[in-house]
Amino acid sequence: MTTIVAHHAQKHSVRPIRAGRWVIEHRARVLTGVALVALVSGAVATLAGAGEAGEAIWGAATALLAAELAFEVFHTIVRDRHMGVDTIALVAMVGAPQAEPAAEVEAAGAAGARFDAVALIDAGDA
Repeated sequence: MTTIVAHHAQKHSVRPIRAGRWVIEHRARVLTGVALVALVSGAVATLAGAGEAGEAIWGAATALLAAELAFEVFHTIVRDRHMGVDTIALVAMVGAPQAEPAAEVEAAGAAGARFDAVALIDAGDA
């Protein structure tokens, strides 16, 4: 009986780990989806007259994508000992909130395109 309970507990405790691993392995696709949803929902909110809500959506998406990109830039610097083109994208994304709201949309869109390109490259490697 103890073996069955232990096996059952072990079997169900692995699922969140596998789900988390899936998200990490497919983060480029997940983040592309986040960027696209943020672009569309921010645009809808802005066109519906809720400009502040649209800007908040774009700002939150840009912050999330910039955090992931900062991790990637740090990883590239540590692993490859150089700064890649992602560094330029990161600087643009971090500087975008100080600019016009349209710049935030462009930054979120550029980040989404970057993560989409990474997903396509990764899919080709598989």
